[in-house]
Amino acid sequence: HSMYFSGLLKVRLKGFVYAISELLMFNSDLIILSLFVTLSEVASYALASRVVMMYGFYVQVQNAYLSGKISNILTSSNYGLKLKKLFWSTVVVNIAFIFPYLFFIYAIENIVITFFSDEYGSLHDYLIIMLGVGVVGIVFGFSVNFFFLISREKTSFWATQFGLGWSILYVITLMLSTMFYGALGLA
Repeated sequence: HSMYFSGLLKVRLKGFVYAISELLMFNSDLIILSLFVTLSEVASYALASRVVMMYGFYVQVQNAYLSGKISNILTSSNYGLKLKKLFWSTVVVNIAFIFPYLFFIYAIENIVITFFSDEYGSLHDYLIIMLGVGVVGIVFGFSVNFFFLISREKTSFWATQFGLGWSILYVITLMLSTMFYGALGLA
């Protein structure tokens, strides 16, 4: 039983590290930004970043779907080939999802600017800069969870380490870019 709990602890620890790195990435920007720019710039940036990050709902639904598919595939024969097909077919589906996502962003921007143009005047600039993050998130947002679910120890370990390292670099970059370029540098 101790081996089971030891293995479970390793998996939980990786999940915890991954969750902390996501928490840093999704919340540190507003805190750092509020130290260097006006509240209206923080508000425009916050709205733009949260709208762009709405792809996260899609990724969560997709991860729920993939977890069931992966568990079925792992109990079948020739699961390696089936997992590769699932991974790459998911990437293709996600690429197709980019267009509705971009339309959604465009619609939200127009609604906000129509009703609140004075308060969110710089929203467009932030959205344009941040769309790259959203597009990459749509296409590959599922991949860390995918490797985590198939329990590829080395791949999952390196994906988690990469996520943690990226989060630390992200926070440092946020601070420096905000200090020198304000909200647009942060975007």
